[in-house]
Amino acid sequence: MKKCVASSAVLWFMSLMGCAIPPDSATVEFGEQRQREWDQLTRMKGQLRWENDRPVRFSYPGDGDVTVRSWRLQGGPGWEYVRARFTYENTTDEAMAWVDVELSVHGSDGENVAASRVRLTHPWGLALAPGTLFSDEIVVPTAGANYSPDGWHWTMVVHGAPEERDDSLPRRIAF
Repeated sequence: MKKCVASSAVLWFMSLMGCAIPPDSATVEFGEQRQREWDQLTRMKGQLRWENDRPVRFSYPGDGDVTVRSWRLQGGPGWEYVRARFTYENTTDEAMAWVDVELSVHGSDGENVAASRVRLTHPWGLALAPGTLFSDEIVVPTAGANYSPDGWHWTMVVHGAPEERDDSLPRRIAF
């Protein structure tokens, strides 16, 4: 019995000592490099937040307007993404069956590196009438473009499909 207690005590002591062994230089170097990447990304996020704290409005004649209320660079080194919160407004004279909102990230050369699209539809299947507001958010990876020393940017595009109407059918009017 004493032998089992002694050996478990020795194992316990050795495990404590194992934690005190300093990591090898490769592990330290990797950790420091990773910390530098996180620090750089954190500074970049803070700078973008400082420079871009106001809503941005885009007009697309025939499709409506989009106001980007906020956009942020989020994620971590190697998996960064842009999250944009926006409001679509149907400023046309027509009801829209649906509206696609696309967010694209572009590198310093203007090349599209990543894009994401959301389709806005009425929850009950109705058309988006003139004057309708619809809020949502969209996320797109930056694919590393945010590290370009020459800069990067994003664009938002809107495309709507006017509702097809059959004028031969009587219209319902509600009072």
